[in-house]
Amino acid sequence: MKTRKKRKDLTLLWDADGTILYSQDWWENSFYLTVEHFGFAIPEDSETKRLFAGIQLREIYRKIVPEGFDIDECIKFHVGIQNRTMDLITLFDGEYDTLAVFQALGIKQGIVTARALRKPLVKSLETLGIYDFFQCIVCMEDVKSAKPDPEGIYLAMNKLDSDIGKTIMIGDTKYDISAGKNAGIRTIGVLYGSGMYDAEFLALNADFYVKSFEELKGVIILNL
Repeated sequence: MKTRKKRKDLTLLWDADGTILYSQDWWENSFYLTVEHFGFAIPEDSETKRLFAGIQLREIYRKIVPEGFDIDECIKFHVGIQNRTMDLITLFDGEYDTLAVFQALGIKQGIVTARALRKPLVKSLETLGIYDFFQCIVCMEDVKSAKPDPEGIYLAMNKLDSDIGKTIMIGDTKYDISAGKNAGIRTIGVLYGSGMYDAEFLALNADFYVKSFEELKGVIILNL
């Protein structure tokens, strides 16, 4: 029987929301309840998704909160809703089996995210049964600069003892792909995430674009 070759030299760095976590409903629910509570103008659905595309929560509210309003109050309310509705976060089709295959192949896996705090992210990963697939998690509490700055990628690579030529950044936004390119590593853009990829995202020319975890698995095993 033919066996797959171990790939202990390869490192996959994943974005979190929209890439390994289907969290769009979770984010939108918290966002709409927050803006309704404070009486802000509610953006159109398409604009909401665009606001969420890979940037920090503070930056999202900075775009819509009236001048002089306490953004921290909005964030506290928003996060409170998120903490009570984490059951809205799910996995993507084929994700668990794909991550398990990568683990069995000896591929190192880490997460580089714009999430502010590690603890709630870890809770989601544990609840969904995928926490043990990752050897490293880099959140905004670990770095000074968010993606597309490559700081988080460099930190993850250092923690995982990864080679720059054998590390791949995987994400669903322009910030993920740009961060990977700025770090000098290969990139994979996913088209199954937030559903907000556009010409700008495709124009970044990631090394690969994939529409599912099954396709992603094939790209990693057959091409890298």
